[in-house]
Amino acid sequence: MNKKIRLISLLCSAIWLATPIAYSAEKSLPTFENQYLSDITEQSKDLAKSYTNLTQVASKTATWLPTYGVATPGVKVLVNEKEYIAFGGCEPHNCPNSSYVVVLDPSTQQFIKGAVRYETKTDEASHQTQLVWLGDYDEDFVPIIWNQFYPMN
Repeated sequence: MNKKIRLISLLCSAIWLATPIAYSAEKSLPTFENQYLSDITEQSKDLAKSYTNLTQVASKTATWLPTYGVATPGVKVLVNEKEYIAFGGCEPHNCPNSSYVVVLDPSTQQFIKGAVRYETKTDEASHQTQLVWLGDYDEDFVPIIWNQFYPMN
C-alpha cells in the first residue's frame, strides 16, 4: 500500500512539473479602456498631472479642457503595433465646433499625444478646421487622432 501511495505521489509530481505554468514577471497593467478621464484622473494624481501638463497650452483658449468637457470613454488604439488608449471630449454646448483627443500610454501611465480641434466659419470658406497638437508631434499618431475626431464607421 505504501508503495502505491509513493508511486501515485511521484506520478502526480511528474505531471505537475511537466505542466507549463503561465507566469508573468511584469505586474499586470490597469486597463483604461471604457473608462472616463474624470474617473481615472480622480483615482490617480499622476494621471491628472500628466493630462494637465499635456493640455496646458490649449487650456488657455479652451478653458473647458481642465474639466474634460463632455467626455467619451477611452478606446483602445494601435500605433506601430503598440496599444494605447484614446480619450475624447468636446466643449459643453459646442461639441460640433470644439473638441479634443488625448492618447494615454498604459505602460507608462502618461498622456503622450493629443490634439484640440476648432471649427470656425470664415468669409473665405464655409468652415475651417484648426488643430492644435498636444505633446511632441508624431505623424504615426495623426491617423488615430484624426479618426477619433472623424470616425470612418
